[in-house]
Amino acid sequence: MTTKKFKIAKWFIVTNYFAIVASFVLTSFFIIGPLALWKSVSFLDTLPYFLLAICAFSGGIYSISLVHRMKEVIHLSDDQIMHEHSDGTFTTILWKENFEIRERQFLGRLELISQDQQRKIKIEHQIDGYEEICSFMITKLKERQTNLH
Repeated sequence: MTTKKFKIAKWFIVTNYFAIVASFVLTSFFIIGPLALWKSVSFLDTLPYFLLAICAFSGGIYSISLVHRMKEVIHLSDDQIMHEHSDGTFTTILWKENFEIRERQFLGRLELISQDQQRKIKIEHQIDGYEEICSFMITKLKERQTNLH
């Protein structure tokens, strides 16, 4: 097997950029609307709109924090798995090494952690070919287990 590249799915990228725009549009509506009615309604009547604006704004900030992850790539080969970070650096774990696999359901990813705890590869569920990566990992782990016996 040659090295295969896996990137974040296009649907996730489009959805994330849409969420950024939508959150800031909603934020401006929830702030501008009550300000336009400021003279005719009391402050307590406009308070829910300001709370909704804060929620929409924080959703936009969270979406912006995800943008750096969209450039990350997973490289898979017979010898190793590599995580190419958005800044161009690589984290590598060889299949013959001892490593730990953790599933982070709340975060939506698998983590491969080297035995020395220094290297961590994060495989996001939003990656195209996530199932293929998982099945390849299972195959490699089975091969390693049969080689040990």
